[in-house]
Amino acid sequence: MAIKWKSFPNWFYHSALKSVACILIAVCTGTAFIIGSYMNTHISYANVMEESYMTSNARVTEMNSIARSTIRLLKTYKNEDYVRSGGTIDMESVEENIVDKYYGSYYDDYKESLSPIAEEEYVEVPQNVKKVKQMLKEKILAEHAQDIEIMKQEKIVEALQSYFSLVEGLNQTEGVYYYATNGQMTVSNVPGANKEFFKGQPAYLLFDHGKYEGDDRLANYSEFGNVTVQDEVYVALSAEQVQQREQIFLQDKQYMDRIMLYITLMFALDIFAMLYLFFAVGHKAGDEAIHLCPVDRIYTDFNVIAEIILIILTIAACVGLHDYLDAYHQYAGQEEQLASAGGILHKPVIFISLSAAIFTGTAMVLTLFLSLVRQFKARQLLSHSLAGVIIRKIWHGIRLLMKKGPVLLISSGELSLVRGGVQKVKDGNLEHRINLPQGKMLYGLAQDINTMSDGLQKAVEKELQAERLKTELITNVSHDLKTPLTSIINYSDLLTREELTPDYANDYAKVLKDKSEKLKQLTSDLFEISKVQSGNIEVQTEALQVKELIMQSIAEYEEKFKEAQLSIRISAVPDDLYILSDGKKMARVLENLVVNILKYAQPQTRVYIDTLEQDGKCKIIFKNIANYEMNFSAAEIVQRFARGDASRTTDGNGLGLAIVQSYVEACGGTFDVAVDGDLFKATVAFDVLQQENQE
Repeated sequence: MAIKWKSFPNWFYHSALKSVACILIAVCTGTAFIIGSYMNTHISYANVMEESYMTSNARVTEMNSIARSTIRLLKTYKNEDYVRSGGTIDMESVEENIVDKYYGSYYDDYKESLSPIAEEEYVEVPQNVKKVKQMLKEKILAEHAQDIEIMKQEKIVEALQSYFSLVEGLNQTEGVYYYATNGQMTVSNVPGANKEFFKGQPAYLLFDHGKYEGDDRLANYSEFGNVTVQDEVYVALSAEQVQQREQIFLQDKQYMDRIMLYITLMFALDIFAMLYLFFAVGHKAGDEAIHLCPVDRIYTDFNVIAEIILIILTIAACVGLHDYLDAYHQYAGQEEQLASAGGILHKPVIFISLSAAIFTGTAMVLTLFLSLVRQFKARQLLSHSLAGVIIRKIWHGIRLLMKKGPVLLISSGELSLVRGGVQKVKDGNLEHRINLPQGKMLYGLAQDINTMSDGLQKAVEKELQAERLKTELITNVSHDLKTPLTSIINYSDLLTREELTPDYANDYAKVLKDKSEKLKQLTSDLFEISKVQSGNIEVQTEALQVKELIMQSIAEYEEKFKEAQLSIRISAVPDDLYILSDGKKMARVLENLVVNILKYAQPQTRVYIDTLEQDGKCKIIFKNIANYEMNFSAAEIVQRFARGDASRTTDGNGLGLAIVQSYVEACGGTFDVAVDGDLFKATVAFDVLQQENQE
């Protein structure tokens, strides 16, 4: 079902309200993404779905971390003496680094020492290349033994730092227990502990000579593949530690629940604002037409591509913000790690830039989406696409070739001449003739158009002559009726002043006077409208104050409005609002409109007289509720002798609005009538007279 846009009130389409909706969507969406990225680096979204710490993925992750660190401590570092002795150092890797560092210079020196013949043999024989590489490697290792030792010591220092950091991480939290042994080496923070001690804790993982005990979700963890059947690895959390983490977990869960509620509310506001914009965008208050914006000039397919790119970039900004916050949270309080991570994690400009990118991307995507909505409402979503334009042109060319091939033989000059002639005839120049030489393909068409112009010109002349005769007849008859009608009115007036017998003769005299007065008014109106339509009317324009015109027209009929039980509502009219028109004729125009309201308005209703200044025009609008069913069009009611009351039971002659239209147009204005159900609206519009021309 088509949407009836005009069913919404004017405030629904206000530009300020649409701007607020756009800002609301951009702010809510961007804020939701930023809050979501921030919270996900501090608290897992999975916590929302978990009931307690013991059943949560948080416990699985922490037990993973403890077990992984314990296995790494046993398998990689063993103890401090082992690390200091260089047991963790891969000497082959160290030597390869030294060789790579110096090989280029040694190779260049070697090539310079070769004769041309020897160099050619070296290049052509692969075995020689291999021998030379090995020789140079041995030479580098022999001459740079000190560099190798220095690099080894640097690697040992790095390994010691990692070893101490790993041990500190395992031992810094009280209630975290670990034990690991391979039969030769043992690492533990619980002296004398056994398997039963670890099983007695509320959370534990046991790897005992190839057998696993604990949470099934950890059984297939990849790090545990390093554990052999000779190894024993036990990790556990004490009851106090589990209770403490349970409290933290519940606090995080409550906080995350609130955050999820906020995010849900933001997206709900987004949906509400988006629905509002879908209905309101493209419309203006008081106007049912679809209004496009400059951004709508972009082809729709380019628009869609740009939206996809912007969505990808916005998502990338969200991911980047998440990674930034994750790294910042991971290294919080560790200045050395912050510096080693590139030295930029502590700079707020990164957070501000990524947040601005998210807000900007959201706003741009919204702008392009609303452009598509406007084009959809304007029914040009497909026709305004570049692909659609190309396809239409191709299809038009194919049809031209298949069905209108001879048209291609017509020269552009010949076609332009005919089109120009048709345009002039269409614009009203019936005397124009298309002079096309005989023998041209469009010669016959040009002659037909010339003949048609002759026929139209004759028909117009006949119509003008008939209209002129009709107007002259009406004018002459109206003028001839004035003298006898004046006599009838005078004698009927004398009769009403006499005491006639019998008594009902006085009533007859009164009816005779009333009808003769009405006939006089009808004759006068008919005479006036005939003069206007025949062009025999003088218009004396002057600067007229709109407020004074309206107030005078209402003041004369104030008592009649009370008798008709009608309430008048007049909008505020600026004192400096002037128009250029004929004062007497404008007084007659407003008088006719007021009388029309008094005749046909529903009693006990309100009558509105509004004045609008819009686009350099002054509009005086009369609105009332009719006391009968208005089953006519706006064009019909302004014709001569046309009456809205088809039964003609009310007073009136059907010339009031016709005179209004004739006078307004003769004075340079426009008159418009609109009917909406029982609401009748008449609008008189003139150009606003500028202040410097009001004197």
